[in-house]
Amino acid sequence: MITLRELNLCMVNILKECPFVENPLAETRLVLKSLLNKTQTSFLAMSPETQIDLKIEQAAIDAVNARKSGRSMAAILGFRDFYDLRFEVDDNVLIPRPETEFLVEYVLNLDCAEKKMRVLDVGAGSGTICVTVAKHRPNWQIDALEVSDKAMNILKRNIELNNVCVNALNQDFFDFKPAHSYDLILSNPPYIPTKDVLNLLSRHDADDPTLALDGGDDGLIFYRELKKFAVEYLLPGGLLIMEHGFDQKKAMHDIFDNSPLYVLQTLKDYAGHDRISIVVKK
Repeated sequence: MITLRELNLCMVNILKECPFVENPLAETRLVLKSLLNKTQTSFLAMSPETQIDLKIEQAAIDAVNARKSGRSMAAILGFRDFYDLRFEVDDNVLIPRPETEFLVEYVLNLDCAEKKMRVLDVGAGSGTICVTVAKHRPNWQIDALEVSDKAMNILKRNIELNNVCVNALNQDFFDFKPAHSYDLILSNPPYIPTKDVLNLLSRHDADDPTLALDGGDDGLIFYRELKKFAVEYLLPGGLLIMEHGFDQKKAMHDIFDNSPLYVLQTLKDYAGHDRISIVVKK
């Protein structure tokens, strides 16, 4: 059998060959913690001379080789922590990003926690937005819209795992005609221009399904549809809260201002980039 020290070194050396892996040691530890079922503290307390079972060794090497081939670490491990919850993920959903936590944080800070709000999450994917909001606001009625059958399976699984009440709807947003209006509409839609998606995937900067990335020729097709939908189905005074590209703030104003809607505020992400826009229905 191999020791923890030897396995750790072998995995780090494999990942060092990957130009898109910024921190081989951190990713190696993430894999080993998961396979050994250890917390950060208990893993760091392990002796470097600990003997590692052959099955664990093989699984660890398989994981870093998969990473070397371009898969995301979250998809390899099958989970991603988001806000204060854990979500199952796979190659059929957008891997949750830290930036989206800004959207959730804004929603949870709204002064309406005790109200019975009706909420729609457009393009729910793995459910990070709707499930997290539902966990903290169990009195809200939340619909989650997702067009992909495979993503819908992951969404339903995360609703069950996190023990929340969310109405999962397997429908195309462009054809969605609800029987009621909403107080809040939330969305992290695809916003990358079509021409940039393949380049992004080829550089291994992302390992997500194209459906979750491709926002049409200019990256804005979903925002135009969100505008039309919000004009009809967002209640007066209601909010449309969306994630978008770092360079799309002006486009948000161009699309939503001078209509029954207007951009109230744009939030910056951890890197200081414009990332979340809050739109109000007049």
